[in-house]
Amino acid sequence: MAPWTTLLALSVAALCLGAEAASVTKTKCPVVPGKSPFDLNKFRGDWLLVAGSPDSLAARGKCGKYSASAGPGQDGLSLRFAGQGAAAGPGKAAAPLALDVISQAVAGDKVALSHAVYRKQGDADYEGVFKQSIVATDYDNYAVVVSCRQVYVASTKSFGRNLYAEIWSRNKVTLSPETIGVLKNILSSYDLDASEIKNVDRSKC
Repeated sequence: MAPWTTLLALSVAALCLGAEAASVTKTKCPVVPGKSPFDLNKFRGDWLLVAGSPDSLAARGKCGKYSASAGPGQDGLSLRFAGQGAAAGPGKAAAPLALDVISQAVAGDKVALSHAVYRKQGDADYEGVFKQSIVATDYDNYAVVVSCRQVYVASTKSFGRNLYAEIWSRNKVTLSPETIGVLKNILSSYDLDASEIKNVDRSKC
């Protein structure tokens, strides 16, 4: 299927899902399916972070790059993230940021829908478990990835969420504004406002 027809089909699907997601509150993680079928061998390699939700960009900073590899095991996917974290203060340079992400398929070997843990390089412990979904990808140009976990806020005695929603592109691939617009609409199907998904300025990366 040609890339433009694939994006058209995804856009139509996003409109249908958006109607279903309208009643979902922003304190709960949305139900996000993983791409099926999914080819891990084609997905491996480097991906650049080109757009993301507020939580994602706050945590990932600028100039983010993911390196995807298979494992651990037949049902695992490993990601190494490298980028520039948030600046420590006014006039201060952003510190380098590195993360390791290890995920395991929720069922069988379908790693497009997995449980994932994150650890900053140098830390001994991993963060709590996220549900991670590779929603869409054509392997050569773009990928849409959503990760979410429920959190308890003691001060308000209520539950909230950490939701990371991201658009990736392959290295040396520039996604057109039209393509990014379609991919943002896909993300907006999962209890997100499309206007909150911001492009990453990679001009100085």
